[in-house]
Amino acid sequence: MKKPIIGITCPWSVETWGDSIEKGGYYYAGKAYAEAVHKYGGIPILIAPEYDERSLDSMLDSILTFVNGVLFTGGGSVKRKSSEDLPTLRGQQPTRYDFEAALLKKAYEKEMPILGICRGFQMIIEVFGGKLSDEIIKNHRQNLPREEPWHEVIIKRDSKLYKLVGSDSWSVNSLHVQKAEKIPDGFIASAKAKDGVIECIEALNYPWLMGCQFHPEELSKKDEIAGNIFKLFIRQAESMVEKYSYIA
Repeated sequence: MKKPIIGITCPWSVETWGDSIEKGGYYYAGKAYAEAVHKYGGIPILIAPEYDERSLDSMLDSILTFVNGVLFTGGGSVKRKSSEDLPTLRGQQPTRYDFEAALLKKAYEKEMPILGICRGFQMIIEVFGGKLSDEIIKNHRQNLPREEPWHEVIIKRDSKLYKLVGSDSWSVNSLHVQKAEKIPDGFIASAKAKDGVIECIEALNYPWLMGCQFHPEELSKKDEIAGNIFKLFIRQAESMVEKYSYIA
């Protein structure tokens, strides 16, 4: 069987760091995302949010005919004017948000395998009707290298994550300051930190949709359990190769 193609979403540097819009900025994604997709059997390609509203729908149809799964990435620092001012996901990166929200909805309609990481996890929460907290949380942005674990999570039995981890608990990394307040209907929280912060969600009655607040692509450099998330994601994408593909 041909290797599945995994579309990886990209932030825009102008929105992330305030690069000069006159110079155009650049689209980017952390190398670890592509490395993990490649390591576990997929072909990574970057999906840039370069679009106009009139042709967005047909553009997304074309993208989702070419790829076999979509990885919604993190990336994008939370810019705020004060310690109390926490902007919305759209407020942080509006061009990216509108593109990824539409892509996420359409990928869901096509029952494509979907993996959301960090901001991608938060996008899943918002787009499907959940809510992020306005609270700025502490002790979830580690001062260790990204591939090192920071805290323990408690895993829900009978979840996909439990089957992948094989245990009630697991140590993960942590690089965020926002948290989910309410998960969408039709989802379960499959992992929580000991302080109650939701760390992983899964869609019910859907082939494969998982969101991780932590970064399994970084953890997988040292922890093969994290690699199991990508293994299953890629395996699910393999089933889409014949269903949605331009490649003969």
